[in-house]
Amino acid sequence: MTHQRRHRPVLEQLAAVATERADQRPQAQESERHSKPAQLHHAGMRSPADLIGEAPLCPSDNAEFGARALTLAEVEQVRDDFIAAAVRCERAGFQGVE
Repeated sequence: MTHQRRHRPVLEQLAAVATERADQRPQAQESERHSKPAQLHHAGMRSPADLIGEAPLCPSDNAEFGARALTLAEVEQVRDDFIAAAVRCERAGFQGVE
């Protein structure tokens, strides 16, 4: 969801809900109550080909999953996409990204 700017309003809502819920945990320490990280994920070779419209991608070819290896340019693009998604999460109000 973080890969497109049009999702920012939803990200902001998620960050607000995360903050609200974190603040309601009385048993948590002060630093934990205000922590609201987002988690980014790439499904890699487990991406369903029929859903994504092409062979899934992973670090090396994998015949069992019908996945092909990423090219160097694709690795760089995935890196850049993760960085951009992390920045969008921060701007939306998340305090961390993993």
